[in-house]
Amino acid sequence: MKHLSIFLLLVAFPGGIEATQYIIEMTDVPKQARSARRAQALRELEQRRAHVQEATSATLDTLIVDVDDRDLYAIATLPSTKRIYRSLEYRPASATVDAAQSVTQAWEKIGGWEKAGEGVRIAILDTGIDSTHPAFQMRAASAPEGFPRADRAANLRWTNAKVIVARSYENLNRQYGAAFGTEARDVHGHGTASAMIAAGVPHESPQGTLAGVAPRAYVGNYKVLGDASAGSTAGVLKAIDDAVSDGMQVLNLSLGSGLAARPEDDVIVQALERAIAQGVVVVVAAGNTGTGLNSISSPGTAPNAITVGSHSAATGLVTWFSGKGPNNGAGLKPDLLAVGDNFFTADSTLRPGSTGYRTLAGTSLSTPVVAGMTAVVAALRPGLSPAEYRSLIINAAAPITGRALETGAGRADLARSIDATVTATPSYLRADSASVSLSGSAAGCLAEVEGTGLEAWVSGTHLEARFAARAEGWVTVRCVGAPPVRIPFWHSAGETAAAEGITLLDAPRSAVRNSIVEFGVRLVDVSGTAMPGLPQVTVASGNAQVQGVTPMRDVAGAIAVRVRIGSGDNVIRLSAGPVEREVRIQGQ
Repeated sequence: MKHLSIFLLLVAFPGGIEATQYIIEMTDVPKQARSARRAQALRELEQRRAHVQEATSATLDTLIVDVDDRDLYAIATLPSTKRIYRSLEYRPASATVDAAQSVTQAWEKIGGWEKAGEGVRIAILDTGIDSTHPAFQMRAASAPEGFPRADRAANLRWTNAKVIVARSYENLNRQYGAAFGTEARDVHGHGTASAMIAAGVPHESPQGTLAGVAPRAYVGNYKVLGDASAGSTAGVLKAIDDAVSDGMQVLNLSLGSGLAARPEDDVIVQALERAIAQGVVVVVAAGNTGTGLNSISSPGTAPNAITVGSHSAATGLVTWFSGKGPNNGAGLKPDLLAVGDNFFTADSTLRPGSTGYRTLAGTSLSTPVVAGMTAVVAALRPGLSPAEYRSLIINAAAPITGRALETGAGRADLARSIDATVTATPSYLRADSASVSLSGSAAGCLAEVEGTGLEAWVSGTHLEARFAARAEGWVTVRCVGAPPVRIPFWHSAGETAAAEGITLLDAPRSAVRNSIVEFGVRLVDVSGTAMPGLPQVTVASGNAQVQGVTPMRDVAGAIAVRVRIGSGDNVIRLSAGPVEREVRIQGQ
C-alpha cells in the first residue's frame, strides 16, 4: 500500500472562524467527580467558541473539539485540561499465508477450521467492511447475545451473524467532506481485505477456496478511514473507546502515521495501552515506511501491543517496506513478522470496478494474520491476560533471516503458538530490567544466545541477562518437555559520532507543481538511535527549491524538510557525512 501521511487538518466554520480538531485529555479526578468536572469543562469550552464533537471514557477521559487556534492557550490553562493533542491523519498500512504461518497445520491440531477463533470478537478499525461479501456469510450461526450493534439504524444493514458491529465516524472526519463517505459500508476495500484475512469463512474464489486465519471468530466494523482511505486521530480514538465498550477482545489496526511521536506523547498509543490494561489484545501494523531503521509507524509504537512487520512468502525475507525498529523513544519493535506481499484476498464488492478479490501488499495484511492467530489461541485458551496471549504469539515465532530490529522474535507460526506451554513477561529483554519472568511449564530451562552484547542465564523461573554497551539478537530458552521460547533483545548505549543512515519517514511520490511539500526524515546510528543534527539537502535534478530544514516540534528525533515542487521529475538529495539518500517527487 502507499506510504503513510500526516497533515494538519482544518475545518471551516461559519462566521470566518477557522478551527482545528483537537483532543483534550481531562485532568485525573475521582470517578464520582468526573460528571461535574466534565460539565464545568463544557461550559468553559463553550465560552471560548469551542465546538465539542465527541467524548471518550472507556479508555482515556477526553473531549474531541473543534477550536480556533487563537483560543488554544486559554483552553490549555483551564483547570479541567490535562493535555491537548492535535488530531492528525491516519492511512492504511497496507503468496500464501497458509504455509508461512502454519495455519492449516494448526487447524488440524484443534479439530478443524470450525474451531478456529470460535466465539472471539475481533474489531477491525479500517475503511469499513462489505458484509455482503461471501467471506462474511457464516451459515448456521447467529450473532451473540446483545449483538448486532450499530451507532445508528442505517448502519445495522451492514451487520449480520458474522459482522456483529457496524459503526462509522464521519462526524469526526468532516474535514474530508463527501470523500469520507457515509455509513459503515466499505467502498475502498482495505477494511474488507483486512477482515477477510483475520476471520473470513471458507468460500470459493477465483483462486480456489479462500479462508481467513480464524473463520469462526466474529468481526466488528469500525469505519475510521474514509472512502479515500484517510481518517483523523479523533475518529480512531473514539473507535478504540467504542470497541472496548462493545466488548471486543482483539483490536486490529492496519493503519498508521509515519511521523510517530514518542509513545508517551501519542494519544492513540495511550488509549491502546488503556485498552490492553482492561484485557483487550491489540494488534497493530509496523507501517510501510521501512526505508531505514527507526521507522515504526504510530500506533505501532504502543509498547504492549503486538506490532507486526512483513515478510515475503516467496523469499522468506523481510519486505523492503516493513517498518523497522527501534521504537521512537527506545525499545524493540516490531514484535514479529507475517506475510505481507503478493497477498490475494477479498475486495469490497462495493468498490467501483471490483471483482470481489485482488492482490495487495503491506503490513496492513500482515497485521490481521496475527489478529486472527490471536483469536485462535484465545478461543483455545480462554481467560489469559493480554501479556500471556502476547507471549504465546510473539515468543513462539520461528527464526527468520534479518536483524532483531527488522524481525522482532521472527516469523509468526500458529502451530508453534498452539503448542507453546511457557510464556515470557515481558516478551523481550530490556536493559533497564534485564530480566524476564517465565511461567507455565518452565522447568529445567537453559538459555542460548544468538547475537552480540549479551550474557544470559536462567535462574529459577526468570531469564536474567547482562548487557554490553550495544546488544542485539535473540535468546532461546529451552525447558524440559516444552517447545522453545524465542526472546529478542536490543540495547543501545547512545548514538555514535556520525550518522550511519538516513530514514525517510513520510514523503509523497507526486505533488502539484509549485506547491510546498513537507516530509520527515531521521538521522540514525548503526543501532537505529536517532542522531542530533540536520542533513544537507540539495536538488539533484529537476526544478524543485529547498525551502527549509528544521527539527520537528512534535516528533522527537525527526527532521522536517520543506521543498517547493517543480514540474516533472524532482530528485531531492539528503546527505550527512558519507551517508546519502534521494527522494523522488513527481511535479504534476
